[in-house]
Amino acid sequence: MWSAIAAAAVVGFAAFGIWWSTSPKPAVEKSTTPPPHVTFALPRGGSLTGSLPADVAEQQAIALLTAAPLFRVNRSTDEVEAWLAEASVSSTDKLVYTIKLRGSVTRADGAALVAEDVVSTLNAHPPTIAEKPVAARAIDPQTIELTFPSPFAPGLRVLDAIPIPGYGPFVMTGRASSGRITFARNPHYWRQAPDGKPLPYLDEMVLEGRAARPDQLDFNENVRPSYYRSLRQADDAGKLRLYDLGPGLDADAMWMNRSSAKPWLSSDVFRQAISTAIDRRAFCDTVFAGMCDPIAGPVTPGSGAWFMPDLPFGHDPALARATLAGLGLQDRNRDGLLDDDQGRTVRFTLLVPRGRDTLERGAVFLRDEWKKIGIAVDVTTLDPSVLQGRWQKGDYDAIYDRLPMRDSDPAMNLDFWLSSGSRHMWNPRQPNPATEWEAHIDQLMMKQSTTFDRVERAQAFAEAQRVFAEHMPAIYFGAPYMYVATSMRVLNARPVRQRPALLWNAEGLAAAKPQ
Repeated sequence: MWSAIAAAAVVGFAAFGIWWSTSPKPAVEKSTTPPPHVTFALPRGGSLTGSLPADVAEQQAIALLTAAPLFRVNRSTDEVEAWLAEASVSSTDKLVYTIKLRGSVTRADGAALVAEDVVSTLNAHPPTIAEKPVAARAIDPQTIELTFPSPFAPGLRVLDAIPIPGYGPFVMTGRASSGRITFARNPHYWRQAPDGKPLPYLDEMVLEGRAARPDQLDFNENVRPSYYRSLRQADDAGKLRLYDLGPGLDADAMWMNRSSAKPWLSSDVFRQAISTAIDRRAFCDTVFAGMCDPIAGPVTPGSGAWFMPDLPFGHDPALARATLAGLGLQDRNRDGLLDDDQGRTVRFTLLVPRGRDTLERGAVFLRDEWKKIGIAVDVTTLDPSVLQGRWQKGDYDAIYDRLPMRDSDPAMNLDFWLSSGSRHMWNPRQPNPATEWEAHIDQLMMKQSTTFDRVERAQAFAEAQRVFAEHMPAIYFGAPYMYVATSMRVLNARPVRQRPALLWNAEGLAAAKPQ
């Protein structure tokens, strides 16, 4: 999604931003499994330079390097790990968690980790459950109590999104107008390597601006489909490492303004018809050079067991035309375009954020395919901030953009699924569900997020996905693959399918010594 939505994808980074701003699948040619990472005897010192991922907010990347949560999600195993916290105990009803902080942990400025400081951060911008805050209080200098507004199956996983400033492996040392940001190792960092020596391994980390040349980078997450062949050849020649990670968590989608004066835009049947008109395999081949899996909904194969591969997305232009005719949309004046019963041409404007080449290519592909069934689409690219304003005002026909999922666990994305959610794109923040099927999804997602039985959670979410696919409030086409390229200098890379793919493990990255 555009920058403001991407930044909001991790609620706790808002608190962090205040602090740091004021403080001193085509068949792959190699295995998609990254090589085993080294866990000891890594060289210390040196510097690595990389790109800031295009769809990751700058504030989020800075937080990953300079802050740390109480509990974090290990992106490699998807397990929750105690981080600044040492241990936790929950009440029988799973509403109250008592958390013990690690002892002898100091901030980058040398100050000790104490409960009051952590609580201050948590209460300033608290973690939320269905957009209701989790309350935090300090019991003693090393103990915190969290009270959840309702049972929440992911539990302390919610704290992964709340970085506590100053406890990360690096400190920010500079920022240039070009977008270049420099970091130095935090001499007070509290974690140790398996060999007992202090982390991080690196002395310096540099994030270059968006315009950085790929050949100047040690790691690059902005691998475009057009780069793939040359990078694969360089990998084969031993000049760099290219990691094929498969589909990520995020996918591009189109949604329509259900309050538009154009009545067909609010019709479930209309959306189903135009979805059927799209050959999703051809979409992936054209837009992502084949590096994409066709999908029918917002959950991608990158979400593991939560993904439903059997959701239908058949391609049948004849059926699409017949379905539209059943809505009374016909080519009445024989100009090749459909008209409604009042003679209005079936036409809508599709807004796309400017500067995202795959989104712009995707919009053109959709426009051309829909023209074949008699629907006129005018593609308009806008600055992302302008597009965001149009969406918030409801001043649009349709929008095509990337919708980020902050976590593989569906309960962590309730603001997307619930009709009252701020990221419920097709009709955000409804005080009450607009339709019976949206109320049904609300009920399913609340059950999915509040029951602790994994089977029941899976069943509820599978049903929510089926209801979504039946009514198709947002139309999905493909889940693009993720690629990470690193120079041969980069050691201990553990890239994952969630951006930023490397910085989540920044403390463990190391640089090979010159030969």
